[in-house]
Amino acid sequence: MKIMSFVFFRKALLVFFLAALFAVPSFVQARIELVKSSRSDTVYFLDTSGVRHPFPSRAVYESWYGDDFSRVVTVRDSFLSTFPLGENIRMRPGTLVKIPSSPDVYAVEPYGVLRRIASEEVAQEMFGEMWQDRVRDIPEAFWENYTVGKPIKYIHEIPDGFLYQIEGEDQLYYVWRGALVPVSGVQAFQENRLAEDERIVGTRVLYVRSRPITGLERFVFDPAQELVSAAPDCRSDRLRAGMVFITAEKGIRPAYRSFLEQLQTVFPDVWNAATDSLSNISFENQIDVQYRDKYTWVSSQKGRVIDVREVAASYFTRYPDTVDFLIVLNDFYTFPDRHAEFTAVTNDIRGTHKATIRRGMMYGSNGKLKGVANMGNIRTFIDGQTGDVVVFSNLLLHELGHYWTGSAVFLDAEGNVRTDLLRSDDKMHWSRYTDFISPLGGWGWVPQEGGVYKSRAAVVSQNSVKAFAPIDLYFMGLYPKSVIGPVFYLVPEEEDKVNNTIRARRAQISVDDIIRAQGSRVCLLESQ
Repeated sequence: MKIMSFVFFRKALLVFFLAALFAVPSFVQARIELVKSSRSDTVYFLDTSGVRHPFPSRAVYESWYGDDFSRVVTVRDSFLSTFPLGENIRMRPGTLVKIPSSPDVYAVEPYGVLRRIASEEVAQEMFGEMWQDRVRDIPEAFWENYTVGKPIKYIHEIPDGFLYQIEGEDQLYYVWRGALVPVSGVQAFQENRLAEDERIVGTRVLYVRSRPITGLERFVFDPAQELVSAAPDCRSDRLRAGMVFITAEKGIRPAYRSFLEQLQTVFPDVWNAATDSLSNISFENQIDVQYRDKYTWVSSQKGRVIDVREVAASYFTRYPDTVDFLIVLNDFYTFPDRHAEFTAVTNDIRGTHKATIRRGMMYGSNGKLKGVANMGNIRTFIDGQTGDVVVFSNLLLHELGHYWTGSAVFLDAEGNVRTDLLRSDDKMHWSRYTDFISPLGGWGWVPQEGGVYKSRAAVVSQNSVKAFAPIDLYFMGLYPKSVIGPVFYLVPEEEDKVNNTIRARRAQISVDDIIRAQGSRVCLLESQ
């Protein structure tokens, strides 16, 4: 057999087509994976979009199926030609490869990414003394099907797509986006065609997911895997979000789905208006419905909570890693002490007084995901068939805004670091005494006669969208420093006395005072 290919087709649909076009033997099962023409040895994988992908060599086929050809179904040429021809299938992740003309050996990761193993010492330590026996050749003619990634220089740089075992433990893991996913049960190994003897053994150096692989998973076994992972970035002008709903019921209620779909339509306009038309946000069309179980609903020091790490990681096993934010709601849990909660996942921006972090592997992302907004119980925002999307939108502006802004400090004339712009209890929101209004706080004080100031925020309707202030837009990278005017805050005569009208002294600082304290806004990705 010269060439080969594979697919996951919907059960009844493909069987119906096959039955209509040629006689289906009685042994054919509901899921057809591999097809070939009676006039050629080429085997194809039919993907879920109805595209056929050829296996370019026997070695590539065997990296996925071994020497098992029992699932290959021979079809008429007229039937096969109805499926457009797609890209070649690549070597399965978890394989070691080389080209005949070069001694360099590469580890194959998902999406055809090749990582050169820098030395024989690393190869032996990582893959064992017999590591050379695992190497397969890729003909030079098919080298263009792959992408060369970063080399593996150290043994702790475990490549994705390999089985991994922690020294001294029996549990085997699948390495996925820099994390270890437990593989549990014979069925998981069989359906994903995992070979237990082809594993890496080492010390525990990666984050371990809680939800195991128990059956067939497309992120583990899908010969037609395409690149669906975006690189990390610092962009704020064009954003994308995914919606996740966690339910304790059998599914999402129609009223809840309607509310979320309305939000997907309304919030992009709200966001655009709040950012002075300088930023756009869009949603993935699909609402990801997950179910409350022991992996999403866990015990913590705060009691039972939703584990947003596992929620996000589960999302990215089914959907592209191309969203900046995940918006999570549920129908069974309400925060006891807050309205919602934002968790930053990846941040490569310096100068916003936010920690630079890269925790994408804990959330199933390669780094594109900036954060998760856990918005709590949908029943807080909806009553029967109606809901206040504007109230929700203001809260969502607030939570997403936490990624960039609301925590600035500055240097005073004596060189002291001051936090007067911030709320005293948490230093993560703007103080009520700032003279600007923002989704992150601020009461917007207007001077009256005799040192008296009146709050604008106190008379703003809850149904009005709160736009981001100029200082917010600077931290978001949407306004340049040059257009940011003076920033004012009040020092009230009576400590912590806040009414609609107060007597106070007005203090002024500049954006340069902020920059002197925390540095200019810089994207670390662009400076590397």
